[in-house]
Amino acid sequence: MSIHPVVIEKSPLSLTDARKLMDLLTSDEGFRDVFQRCPSEAMLRISPEAAAAASRCSMPVKLASIEVLFCTRERVIDSLTSNSIFSIAFCFVDTALERNVAAAA
Repeated sequence: MSIHPVVIEKSPLSLTDARKLMDLLTSDEGFRDVFQRCPSEAMLRISPEAAAAASRCSMPVKLASIEVLFCTRERVIDSLTSNSIFSIAFCFVDTALERNVAAAA
């Protein structure tokens, strides 16, 4: 008997879903609170596909500020539409995004 690891396939977000996610993360404190607590629950507000893409994901650290997310919006959207959401573990985290902002300046 062989044991095979369970692989959960996740797909990238659509451009529409990625833009809506970034719109909400940069403008809606209630959405940000839910996203911090349970990303898949928050993603239901975007679409069922977005919620499925974020299933089994968590935000173990503090979400980046609205300002930092706003400054890195296009880079994050590019990542979300080419990689699965949360495939880059810290793409929504303050320190990683702040480095991107500093590098772009």
